[in-house]
Amino acid sequence: MPAHNRAHVVGNSGEGSPSGSVTFSDSATAIAGNPFALNSQGNTATPNFVLTLPPGQNSISASYGGDASFNASNSAAVAVMIAKGSTTTSLTSSNRSIGQGSNVTLTATINTNSLGDAPGGTVTFLSGTTQLGSAPAFAGFNSQTGLVNATASLATSLLPNGQDSITAQYGGDQNYSASTSAPVTVNVQPDFAFSASASSISTSPGGSGTLTLTITGQTGYKSTISFSSASCAGLPRESKCSFNPSSVTGSGATTLTVSTSAPTMAMLNGSRWWATGAGFTFAAVFLCGIPRKRRCGALALVMVVACLVTGVGCGGGNSSGGGGGDPGTPRGSYAVVVTATAGALSHIVNFTLNVQ
Repeated sequence: MPAHNRAHVVGNSGEGSPSGSVTFSDSATAIAGNPFALNSQGNTATPNFVLTLPPGQNSISASYGGDASFNASNSAAVAVMIAKGSTTTSLTSSNRSIGQGSNVTLTATINTNSLGDAPGGTVTFLSGTTQLGSAPAFAGFNSQTGLVNATASLATSLLPNGQDSITAQYGGDQNYSASTSAPVTVNVQPDFAFSASASSISTSPGGSGTLTLTITGQTGYKSTISFSSASCAGLPRESKCSFNPSSVTGSGATTLTVSTSAPTMAMLNGSRWWATGAGFTFAAVFLCGIPRKRRCGALALVMVVACLVTGVGCGGGNSSGGGGGDPGTPRGSYAVVVTATAGALSHIVNFTLNVQ
């Protein structure tokens, strides 16, 4: 751990300033970075006054090598007790609610108040008292404070059903003490599998196709999945999906039906109004057979007015009108996705809709 070390060399005569260098030792073992040069006042210190010492009892001494005017000398040892740096461990989970057997990533961060070496060692992850696994701590630092830290991550699919109380235990190393995180709760639910009876549906515009979708719940799974037109994505224009039944509780199946639209053409205006004009004509012919000239004249006038209003040539000429209409569902292949959701759990099936 960091410690401050400084040496001052003074001649017995009190005259002059020694030059040369000083070597620092811990229990007679030279410390890394030696030797340290004396300044013009005969002083020296470890860089930035920081020297890394191991935790525990340390015996620090300084040895002066002498120069042309001053003899070598050794300082008395100074006892330095270095305690391990304290740590705090925090834990996060990639997901707080998962399905049984799904992966979740647990990440522990070991924080310190140190500018020195980062924590090492391992972190053990537990669900209650059950060990899930362990992972090495990798050195890092807090970019906001500049203090060193470390992180360890574990991906696991072994969490049991129910409310799992997860903790991370940092075991410490030669420089840092151990610490345990506050618990994080992960809700593990019985999951379900979602499958389709085929990978595609083929139909023609105006037709429909079906597919069987199956829900297979794990032990303890009792949720209800509701289906609607919003459950389908990727359908082409002028098509829709429906489900029978519209919901499945626990395990079961539903039939998906995809319905498409056929193209439609508007009726020709001439043909439509021709029928109307023809009706007037037949009525006039029938009634004119009765020997009442006054009635025939009136009906003939009605027929002429009808022809003018409809815009149909009463002389029997050809007539035509505007088109319009609806092209229906476009032909082609479409990637369709059906989603089944139960609470926080969601699964999809994919199939291809072929409109031929």
